Amino acid sequence: MACCAVLTLALALAHPSVRAQDPSGCEDLSAIPETPGRVFERDIQPLLDNCLGCHGGQGGLSLAPDQAYEALVGVASNARPDLLRVDPGDPAQSVLFRAINCNVPEGPSFRMPGLSGPDEQALIRDWIRQGAGDFIQRDRFEQP
Repeated sequence: MACCAVLTLALALAHPSVRAQDPSGCEDLSAIPETPGRVFERDIQPLLDNCLGCHGGQGGLSLAPDQAYEALVGVASNARPDLLRVDPGDPAQSVLFRAINCNVPEGPSFRMPGLSGPDEQALIRDWIRQGAGDFIQRDRFEQP
């Protein structure tokens, strides 16, 4: 039993826990219920269009409509190479979510502006939590 405790402590010291690296000043969005069926093309890209003044394609992270999805999902962050910009299924480990929801996201040292508040932050949370899907399924009938 003591052997397991020592091994656990050694592993924790060798690989610092994510909790120790969590950003500070994050908003608690738990009161906002999850919205199902979030997809990038319809729900997320329009929110990111507000970010194009700084992330419009002139170097660095481009959130332009034809580049944003590929630049975000499953791509290692430049600021935090140990984390993905968007880690499908895990908003807390996604640099994008940290950058829009926390004051110190281990990158620019301030919360990214552009979103109008917690409801839009929650949409991004939901999209990431639901697997960071890209496009609306066009092969099924959807009533207008």
